[in-house]
Order: sequence, then C-alpha cells, then structure tokens
Amino acid sequence: MTATRELPQAVAHAVLNHYIPPEEFLGGGEDAEITEDAVRATLDAIDAKRTEVKNQIDAVIQENPEDFAAQLRDARESTRIHDELIRGAARIEESYKEGEQRYADLTRCTQNLSTLQSQFSANNDIIAALTALGEAHAIFQQAVESHDNHDYAHALDNLSKVEDMLSNFRHGQGSAVVGQLRAKASQLRSDVIRDVNSLWTRMIEITASRVTILSSVELAEGRTLSSSELVNLISTIDSPAQKIETTCKRVEEQILRPLFAQPGSFALSTSTNTLQLEPSTTSASSIDNLLDALTAFTAYVTQHLPNVLLPHVTVRLTPDVTRQLLALLPKHLPPPALANIPEFDRLCDRVLAFEDDLQSKGWTKGGELQDFAGREDRGMVWFARRREQVLDEVRKLMLTGDKGTEKVEGVESQENVEAAIRESEGPGGEAEEEDDAWGDEWDDEPAAVPASALAALALAPPPQAADISANDDDGWGLDEEVAPLEPPVEETKADEEEEEDPWGDAWDDEPAPRAIAAAATTKQLSLKAAKKQGPLAGASTKPAVGLRETYRITTLPKKLLSPIQHLIDETSALSHQYAESPVAGAVMSYPTLPSHILALWRALIPESEKTSAMLRYNDCMYIHEQLHIISEEDIFPGFNLDEDAEMIKELGQRYYSLELTKQRTHIETTLASVDGFGSTAEPANYAQGKTAIDSVVDLVRKLEGEWKGVLRQSALWQSLGVLVDAAVEKFTAEVQDIIDISEEDSKILVEFATSLASLEDLFIPSTSDYNTSTVAFYCEHWLKFRYLAELLEASMADIMYLFREGALIDFEREELIRLIEALFADTEVRRRNIGEIRRGVSQCML
Repeated sequence: MTATRELPQAVAHAVLNHYIPPEEFLGGGEDAEITEDAVRATLDAIDAKRTEVKNQIDAVIQENPEDFAAQLRDARESTRIHDELIRGAARIEESYKEGEQRYADLTRCTQNLSTLQSQFSANNDIIAALTALGEAHAIFQQAVESHDNHDYAHALDNLSKVEDMLSNFRHGQGSAVVGQLRAKASQLRSDVIRDVNSLWTRMIEITASRVTILSSVELAEGRTLSSSELVNLISTIDSPAQKIETTCKRVEEQILRPLFAQPGSFALSTSTNTLQLEPSTTSASSIDNLLDALTAFTAYVTQHLPNVLLPHVTVRLTPDVTRQLLALLPKHLPPPALANIPEFDRLCDRVLAFEDDLQSKGWTKGGELQDFAGREDRGMVWFARRREQVLDEVRKLMLTGDKGTEKVEGVESQENVEAAIRESEGPGGEAEEEDDAWGDEWDDEPAAVPASALAALALAPPPQAADISANDDDGWGLDEEVAPLEPPVEETKADEEEEEDPWGDAWDDEPAPRAIAAAATTKQLSLKAAKKQGPLAGASTKPAVGLRETYRITTLPKKLLSPIQHLIDETSALSHQYAESPVAGAVMSYPTLPSHILALWRALIPESEKTSAMLRYNDCMYIHEQLHIISEEDIFPGFNLDEDAEMIKELGQRYYSLELTKQRTHIETTLASVDGFGSTAEPANYAQGKTAIDSVVDLVRKLEGEWKGVLRQSALWQSLGVLVDAAVEKFTAEVQDIIDISEEDSKILVEFATSLASLEDLFIPSTSDYNTSTVAFYCEHWLKFRYLAELLEASMADIMYLFREGALIDFEREELIRLIEALFADTEVRRRNIGEIRRGVSQCML
C-alpha cells in the first residue's frame, strides 16, 4: 500500500517539475510490477494536482486582476509574433530552395560556355600552327633552292628562320609533321656545312710540302665565291678559330717544321697561288737560307690570305716562328771565336732585318729578336755563348779526368805548407803555438835559389864538441866547419842501487865522453833554442828566400789554365782589334769567366778520376801560383784573380791537411793500441809494442815512397816531419807516463826508439856534402825523443851532467823528475838530485 500511494505522488511530482525520478524510487527497478490500481491512483493524483494549480491561478488572478490582464495581452502578442516568424521562416526557406536551383542552372551554363570557348581557341591554334608550319615549309623550300643554286648564305639564313619557327611552336612539337620538317632542316644544314667546308679546303689546300691559297673558288654555272665571302660564310656557321688552328698546324707540319728541323736544307718557291717547299740549291749559310725561306713564307701568306684571317694567323704563327728561330740561332751561328766576329755581326744584322720585315707586314710589334741580335745586346749574347762554350769545355775536361802527370818547376813559399800543417793539427795544436820554424815571413816574390844552397845553409851538420865554447853566441854554428853527427854509443846502464856516488869531486875533470858529446849536440840543435834565433840566424839576416823546386802535377791544371789564358787574349783583342764591333760590349763581362771556370773546377774535382790527395794539393798550388802571375801581368784591369787564387790555395791546403790528418790519426791510433808501453819485457807486451812500432815505421816509409817525386822536397820533408813528430811525441809521452821502468824494459824501449829513429835517413838531403839528416828541423820533438832514448840507458851522473849543462832544455823539470823516479831506486842520491832539479839552475838558465 505504501508503494501504491508513493508511485502516483512521484509521477505527479515528476510531471509537474519536468524530471524523471530514479527507477528505484518508482518501484524497485526493472522487476517492479505496475498494477491497474497504481495507474488509476496516478491519474487521480495528476487531476488533483491540476485542480490545485488551477485554483492557485484563479486565486492569483483574483488578487491581481490588472497584472494578469497585462500578462495575458503580452502572452497573446508573443504568440502572434511567434506565428508570424514561423510564417516568414517558411517563406525564406522556400526562396532559398528556389535560389539553389537557379545557381545550379547558372553553373551548368557557365561550364558549357567554357567548353565552347576552349574548343574555339584550340581550333584557332590549330589554324595558326598549320599556317606557320606552311610558312616554315615554304621557307625551307627556299633554303633548298638556295642550296641547289650554291647560294649558301641565303640557304643558311632561311634554315635559321625555319629552325627558329620550329622551336617557337607552342603546339605540335611532338607531331610527326614537325619532326619530319626539323629533321629535313637539320640534314640540309649538314649538307650546307659540308659544302662550305669543301670550299674552304679548296680555297686553302695544304698537301705534302705545298700550300695553295686561292683568292676565290668557283661555283656552278661560272659563279665564284671570294675568299672574304667564304670566311664570312664560315663565321655564320661557327667560329673560324678552330679552322685557323687546324690550318696553322698543317702549315707547321708541312712547311715550317722541315725548315727548322734542317735549316739551310730547304727553300721556298712561289708561283701564282702556290708556295712550294723544295731542296735548297744555294751555298749560303744555314741561317741565311732559313731567313730567306721564312721571308718568302711570310710574304706569301700576307699576300694571299684574306685580310680578315691574317691577324688571327699571324698571332698564331709568329710566336712559334720566333721561339724556334731563337732556339736555333745559337746552334747555327758561328762558334764564339774572334775570327768569327764579322760573320756573327752580319748574321745578327740579318736577323734584325728579318724582324723589321715582320713588323712591316704586321706580323709582330718587334722586340723578341731585337733582344737577341740587337746591337746593344749583341755583346751579351756573344758572352753568354762564349761562357757556355768554355764551361762546357771545362766540364768535359773534368769528366774525362786525369790522363797523366808531369813535372813542373815552381817557387815554394814555405808558409803554404806550414799553413796546411797547422790546419791538419787543428786549433790549439803545438804548431800554432810555436813560432814559425822558418823564420821571417817569406816575400811575395821569393827569389829562386837552388835547393842545395838552402840545404847547405839551413840543414848544415852540428859542430864538433871542441867548438862549443867558441859558438856560445851562435847556437847553430853555421859558419864553422863541422863534422857529421855521430850516432849514439850504447852504454851499459849504471847500477842505480850503489850508495857510492859515482860523481865524486873530480867529476868535472873526467866527464863522460858520450854525455859531453850529447850535451854539445843538444845545446847546438835544441829545437826551442833554434826557434829563439831562427834557422838561418848564423847565415844571413835577410828574409828567407823561396826554393825553386820541381814537383809533379796532373795534366788538369794546365788544361784548366789554357782557356783562362785564351779569355785574357780575347779580352785584349776585343778591346783593340774588334773595338768597333757591337760584340766588344762583352769585354766588361769577360773578367768574370775565370771565376766561373775555377768554381766549376772546384765543384767537379771530387767527381773526377780519383787522384792522390798530394797530387791534388800540387795541382791547387800550381794553379794558385799561375793565377798570381796572371793577376800581376795586369793585362786588363778586371782580371784580378787573387781571390780565386786564394780559394784554390785553401782547397789545396784542405786536401793536404786532410791527408796528413788521416795518416797522423792512424799513427797515433796504432801507438795508442799498445796501452802505454809499460812492462814491455813481458812477451805479450813486447810483441804488441814491436808490432805497433814496425807498423808506424812501415807506414811512414810507404808514404815517403808514394810522396817522393810528387811533392817538392821541402814539402815532402815537412809532411814526413809531421808524421814522424806525431809518432815520437806519442812514444815520448807514453814512456814518460810509465811509473816504473826496469832495466829490461829500458833496453826494449831503447830498441823501439831505435826503430823509430831509423826514419831519420828519410831526411838526408841528396845534394848535401854531409851525410847528415835534417830531421830536427822538421820534427819538433825529435831531439827530446832522441835524448829520451839516451836517458833510458844513462847513469844518474850522465843525466845530472846534461841537466847542469842545459842540454835537457826540451824536458820540463817535472818530466825529468818522473823519469828519474821511474828509472832509479829511491836513494839519498836520487832525492838530492831531484831536489837540485826542482831548484833547477842549469847552464842554459844562467
């Protein structure tokens, strides 16, 4: 019953309030059953509500009758307006539908009109295209007729019009008619070009060794086409540059190339329109024949070639002609000899005349050949050819190498050899620290004296012992009659262990003969004493003179100096005999050629045939001497070869010093391998030392055999002196460094020293009246070395006697002390003598 009462109320409420109640509110969901009573109750509820609402409305009207009447009128007015709006909307909708229909009709009519217009335009285009195609075909027929009538200009003009018309067609480009007409036009153009090219070939015909240029070519029916018209016609087809290039190449191949390949072998002949290459029958020079042929060629081309083509051809051919002519002229001009100067001038004038001819014909503006053959530049051309010639001679000479040797005579400036020796010793060497062993500076022009004379003066044997007191002021005794130096006498070593002093009070009364002789010899020939007074102090107070000696050189120096002398002779001739020739302008450049020659010689001498270093040294010194002679002659102011001479001299000294350095290093290395010469009494050490000493002696003697007859005698002695001095100095230093020397060791060391001393016979002058060696003059440490050998066998008394007499001036005090300590046992006598040496007052110090 509750559900029955609530349902009608809910429905009535929903209707009045315009909403739908939830299902569960209406009766419990989908499965709820609506009964007839529920429906009747609902309707009753709605009627009740309606009645209630109507009563409420009536009550409101009764309460406000005026407001209600006004609202009622407004409601009626609104209803009327609403109705009118509905009727207007219906009319608008009807009008819209009618407009849509009319618009659809208009669109359809517009489309039909556009279609008709397109069809009309297409018809007009077709009519225009057919009309233009007809016109193009008519013009094409005119082109065909022009071609048939050999009127190639009109034919080409009409073909151009046809091609333009076909290319401008907007319709029918792909049609068969247009394609066929275009193909016909292309074929006709090809035919016209072929015919025009054939006319060009007929106008300029180039065959083997022949060129024919026609002024006009014949056409059909007696008509002709001028060469100018043909060139213009070709210009309408294409640029004539390609044809000009092809024509010029053929002209070069058939005419110019043979002329330049064999200058003087061909000539050019002309007839009406033909230029013919044929063998030359004239006896003129190759340059004359070539220039005649080129003149004929340029004249023919200028006369027969159309004016419109001539500038292009000359621009193409002139540079090649000028270049090949300039490359050919130096090879076919007469050699740069003085006798050929007139012919050289004539040919150069001929070349200038040829260039003037080219200028007059408009082939060139000039300048290229003028730079070669002009009178202002002719001298430099001559000089350049002469320089090339002489340098090529020197190059070939150096590549050929030495073909032998020869003896020459020259004045030896001793400072040359000494400079090379100082260079071989390097910086800080003793040769640089000591005074010049040759005394004063040599004169620039040493007087030539026989070698035997200087040997007799400078290398005289020492005086006898009895003459010592008479020659205290003259340490060399050169003015005295002297006897040969006796070799040292062997003496048994004194017993150093004896306490008895062998000196005694009477030692001054009975001096040891050998010691006295040694003291006298040493006092006279001590190298340091000699350097204080000079080697010729007793003989002369004048400056030392040069030696005129013979020595050996290769054949290269004289061959090298020969072209230099020729250049000097040419310079003199150019300055006098040929002074009026333009070639004489080269005279100021000639003095530079000797420097080029000598520079080339210095550069190539290491690559030439291998020659001994001493021969190279002699070559350089010979060239140095001859260059100074040339400079002193003062033939031409510019030929001052002193600087080049000094460079050659330095080169020779380098050869010399490098050879000496190599041999000296070999000697020092050999002696250094002995490891100090200590304990030589032992068999192994003895064998090692003997091998080293023998190797050094053999090497020096071998070098003496190689250098003898090559070097000057003075240079030979100085060279050997350097090597021997290196050996004895090294041996002396090694012995002095030995701490303890036994009697057996002393004997073996003396044996080694004797072997080295055997080299003394290499320094015996062959022209001397005395069988005396000059080794002391060339070996600075020789005397010290010889006295070292004496001291190794001497007694304590002998050593002290020599010290007191100043004979051991070459030994430092510490060196003597170390030697005594090594030779003798530590005794009171040794200590007393060492103390005396330390206080050191000897006769040479008084």
